[in-house]
Amino acid sequence: MRSLFFSVTFALILFASLGCSYIVDKDIPSADSGVIDMSNVNFDKEIMIKLAGKWEFYHNRLYNPFDFNNPEKLKEINDNKNFIQVPSFWNKEKKDGDALYNGDSYGTYRLKIKNLRGYKFGLKINCINTSYRLWINDELVKSVGIVGKNKEQSKASVYKTEVYFDSAAEKDIILTVEVSNFFHRNGGIVDNIYIGNGGAVYKYKLYILGVQLFLLGGIIIMASYQIYLFLLWKKEFSSLFYSIFCFIMSLRLVLTGEKLFHNFFPGLDWEIGLKLEYLTFYIGSPIFCIFAYISFKDEINFIIIKLIVYFSAIHSLIVIFTNSNFYSRLIITYDIVATFGSIYLLICIIKSVARKRNGALFFLMGYLILFVTYSNDLLHSIGIIHTVMVFPYGLYLFIIFESFVVSDRFVDAFRKVEFLSNKLQLYNKILERRVEMRTKKLKKEVEEKKNLLTALDQSAKELKKVNKTKDKFFSIISHDMRNSFSFLINTITGISIGIDDINKEELEERLTLVKKNIKNVYSLFENLLVWSKSQLNGEKFEQELFNISEIVVKNIDMIKEYADSKNNIIQNNIPEFLNVFADKNMISTVIRNILSNANKFTKNGVITLSSYTEDDKIVIKISDSGVGISEEMAGKLFKIDNSISTKGTNGEMGTGLGLILCKEFVEKNFGQIWVESDAQFGSTFFFSLPFQRWKG
Repeated sequence: MRSLFFSVTFALILFASLGCSYIVDKDIPSADSGVIDMSNVNFDKEIMIKLAGKWEFYHNRLYNPFDFNNPEKLKEINDNKNFIQVPSFWNKEKKDGDALYNGDSYGTYRLKIKNLRGYKFGLKINCINTSYRLWINDELVKSVGIVGKNKEQSKASVYKTEVYFDSAAEKDIILTVEVSNFFHRNGGIVDNIYIGNGGAVYKYKLYILGVQLFLLGGIIIMASYQIYLFLLWKKEFSSLFYSIFCFIMSLRLVLTGEKLFHNFFPGLDWEIGLKLEYLTFYIGSPIFCIFAYISFKDEINFIIIKLIVYFSAIHSLIVIFTNSNFYSRLIITYDIVATFGSIYLLICIIKSVARKRNGALFFLMGYLILFVTYSNDLLHSIGIIHTVMVFPYGLYLFIIFESFVVSDRFVDAFRKVEFLSNKLQLYNKILERRVEMRTKKLKKEVEEKKNLLTALDQSAKELKKVNKTKDKFFSIISHDMRNSFSFLINTITGISIGIDDINKEELEERLTLVKKNIKNVYSLFENLLVWSKSQLNGEKFEQELFNISEIVVKNIDMIKEYADSKNNIIQNNIPEFLNVFADKNMISTVIRNILSNANKFTKNGVITLSSYTEDDKIVIKISDSGVGISEEMAGKLFKIDNSISTKGTNGEMGTGLGLILCKEFVEKNFGQIWVESDAQFGSTFFFSLPFQRWKG
């Protein structure tokens, strides 16, 4: 589990470092009075520089490059010239405490980039509210939405894009951006615009796309997994609300950041996209609060959760039934409430850690990351800081920590099942002792014996009902367990009834049958334990280079006496020094199961072990001259949903679980297992293993 966490965390850090390697923040020029000098920047490297600083700004004026070259407009242009910080909202500019510009307005930005050396350049354009036209020198290179002087003339549209241009002909370029906003509370160039060589801009675009798709896939997978857990156990509502939260956040991920949703649906109305973005926030927040409440009911006050739900519902209705210019102004009030709610949850989770609640520590670690990244994005969205949006990364790390919580719950549940199983075995032993004592006392009274057997039979039926409620793993061998226990009960009952009339030879014969069945039951439990441990990652997996012939010899010695009793000959043709790279214990289990099966279905025959090399793997071949397997039966041997139990040549019992275990262990060691059989001439099992570290 820890190795998985560090692997995923390392992958996220690697992604982040790759993105940061493109963007340079130290020793970079800043725009001043509408001019930025790039003479000290080496664009031969794959870097991007943000065009931040003071740009020229003409409020309530739409000037194109040709207007700046028109002598008749120079005086008007100079009279309206101002300078504004980019990135920033233009309605954030103040003088003497009063706002200089209204958010619902329009204007022109202008920046001169000096000494731009190179060949092919690119601009990475982020968020500009809510429509714009961009010129590079005298060429119109990008138009997003419709720029107008009022709401009727304008059309909002927002998506992040890239623009590529050639600056080989001249070292200085001028950016002219006409912007209008009549649909959002904040207007202007609200996020950084970056410049770099074309290769850096394009690779950064691919990097951002790859990261978002990576995060999106991980969140959707976790959401699907949680909804599957809920369908398995419908009382676990925390999984339901957690899956809903993950689905909502996956939708928010494509609506924010690079706004992939708008790329997927380019004809989607901007207003609808913004409503969906706000609704994912207003609905996702109370869903997460409900999930936290279900997880820590003793620490979180339900009344506060209800207030958050009602407050979120009111804001959601406002978003649905009003326009963006109104509901976008209410986000500040919700951000304040959400911040206080987040702090309250943090305090409650810390309390749960102090009280040593199950999974609380992992939840707290993930929530701290989620809280910090949410705070960063909140401050970024209201223009206090100009960083990058990192909430999706925090959400992904929170999901990883939450997976640890789920694992802890499963382990805890397994421990409870194990405890109940041990308790049940103890009750069984106590019951057997009581039965034995009563049987001795009531030996002379046949009628009382029959009543006792009836009571025992009723108890056995009740025990079977209890066993049906156990984990689904036990269902695979339930049939064979019933047969074995029924045989034992009948045999022991027969002995107890006629103990005075049974001679020594007959008693020994029946006890031999009891011993054989007890061994069968032990084998069932041994395979079940190994298989269940492998399913819950309890079986250690340690690959090493070892001599498989030694393992073969040990397992042959284990069944030699059993094989001799059936007059079977075991021929070992595997070379004395044959090395494979695998987990020694798992492969020993595979060989033991296949050898036992071969001996089980062979009598007065030969069992042969051999090997050969195929490509980069060693193939172990185990053949027998037993009864063989039909083609239809062979196709079901390794499938867990078609577990097969067949009696051996001496009536030996089995579950079919051994071969399922063999398949899982061989494939876990990067090998394959298969069977070739003829119903008249025996069966041959093959499995392959790498003879060196497998890199596939």
